[in-house]
Amino acid sequence: MFYPYGFGLGSHWLLYIGVPLVIGIWAQIRVSSAFRKWGEVRASSNITGSECAREILQAAQIHDVDVVETNNFLGDHYDPRDKKLHLSSNVYHTPSVAALGIAAHETGHAIQHARAYAPLKARMAIVPVTMVASQMLPFIIIGGLFFRITGLLPDSARLPINHVAGGIRCFAPGENYFARDGHCAAGN
Repeated sequence: MFYPYGFGLGSHWLLYIGVPLVIGIWAQIRVSSAFRKWGEVRASSNITGSECAREILQAAQIHDVDVVETNNFLGDHYDPRDKKLHLSSNVYHTPSVAALGIAAHETGHAIQHARAYAPLKARMAIVPVTMVASQMLPFIIIGGLFFRITGLLPDSARLPINHVAGGIRCFAPGENYFARDGHCAAGN
């Protein structure tokens, strides 16, 4: 069966794809603009992000974590496997308020790791699964759209998305379009 509009998701495809996409883009813009704004404000201590991270690590008596420079813009992170604190070039070399804030935040993750903070341990346990899932996701989405548009999915495989879409339609304010098929009695 060919779906001319919404790839088989009806008119709610924007809800499933567009809203999360817009929220993600909005969040990224906010982070980047905050970094630009506070990256121009010089820190009164006049120390760089790398110096800040090393001082915090020393104060926490953590001596086995290396502070290294990475070339990714806002690619700052702590890698607990290598015990390395990766700071982007802007954070590593700049004595700005934004650089100190980011360096201190990432150093906090190193402190959590050294203190065996339970939520960080749980996050570390699921990282391999999320890495595999994130690599598979584009293929799943493109494959799903292809099979949906071409009608190669059997009706039984369409059941879960119909239930999700039906549930949203049943409990959405306004006219209950899904109830016309007799699958939902909510609001009737």
